[in-house]
Amino acid sequence: MNGKHIADLTLDNITDWLGRPSAIKDNEAFGIDVYYHERGLVFNVVHQKYDGQQHCSEIHIYLSRLWDNLFSKFFLPYTGVISKNLDSNWKVDRLKSEFLRIRITDYDDDRTIKNMLSLKDILGRDADKYRHIFTQSRIDMETENSRIIVVDEPHTTDPDIES
Repeated sequence: MNGKHIADLTLDNITDWLGRPSAIKDNEAFGIDVYYHERGLVFNVVHQKYDGQQHCSEIHIYLSRLWDNLFSKFFLPYTGVISKNLDSNWKVDRLKSEFLRIRITDYDDDRTIKNMLSLKDILGRDADKYRHIFTQSRIDMETENSRIIVVDEPHTTDPDIES
């Protein structure tokens, strides 16, 4: 992204490039999530306690408009261009074929969605804050040291997902 591998990006690189984020969520155990709702991006950076430069470990790319209950804002579809010219016009099949060398998990799979739904029991009353995690179509692409999460249209036909 922007000429660098994801794991080489630091928090300073991200904010220099994209400016002030729309929101930040600090969780010492999982790192810091840096939100750019209007750009359709969320970066997870390693907590400063574990990495002074705060390298990026994960990017979420939203290819469709999706409500974020946690911050009461919409993620807008990503409009920039990432490696291989990924943009909001791509479909899941194209993602899978273009990124063959990367380990891909498709969270549109019924079994995986049901596993994600089991997290509601763990999260309890906070589950609604993370509702988009349970209802989105998502592809995770993992390399040795980073992960790209591509979020597409939410699921609307699965009877096991409550409206």
